Amino acid sequence: MLAAVLVLLLGPGETIAGKYVQHSAEYLERYPARVTPLPDPLPSNVDSLCRLIEAGYPAHPELFAALGEALFRAGRKELAYRAFHRAHRLRPKDALWGRRMQARQDACPRVPKTVIADEEKQAVFWVARLQEYERTRLARDEDPKDLALFFERYGSPEADLRAHARARRFSWAGGIVGLVIGSVFGAASRRLSRRAAAVPLAVAALCLAGPALVGQVGLFYWGAAFATAGGVAGLACGKRRA
Repeated sequence: MLAAVLVLLLGPGETIAGKYVQHSAEYLERYPARVTPLPDPLPSNVDSLCRLIEAGYPAHPELFAALGEALFRAGRKELAYRAFHRAHRLRPKDALWGRRMQARQDACPRVPKTVIADEEKQAVFWVARLQEYERTRLARDEDPKDLALFFERYGSPEADLRAHARARRFSWAGGIVGLVIGSVFGAASRRLSRRAAAVPLAVAALCLAGPALVGQVGLFYWGAAFATAGGVAGLACGKRRA
């Protein structure tokens, strides 16, 4: 359920910013893309318009304008502002088009240019890493269409890049905590009371729950294994209560 909500909230915004699969030149040389003509009339729903943009029509201002209208009708007016803003920039020399897009932006809550620029910066970073990943796999004669490792590291197109990075760091840090606590309690088990084993066992439980809580595996399971071993050592070798 949470994943579906994130896709709903972030998907169009990421598409407008340019954060979707855009293949490297090396990939397209190996797997040439075939782009069909734009449908006429354009679809009127958000999802279909996003899919068209992602299919290879990023330079068509009409697509972004249509997406803005669809988002506006859906009540998602801050995203609509972003789409109209992008459509405006894609046809900078057309004064009539510019006035029309500016009027549509004025009907929406204003989104600061710094926010839009930051979102597009994140999108450029994500796409650059994707293309680098494709080139690396092609050079190794591996399948560049297999993006599982890439998504694990950088998140899916719909995921918030910074939130994914935070979750990834947390998954590694949490696992390291489990490793350290398990090792320490295992080494000191003979000098501690058996009740102290509750600490590494509690850490082990948290590490086991970590992937479900943050959406990343990282070192959580390693941490759980070491913390469990430390707890078991404490129960087996620890001092009994006097």
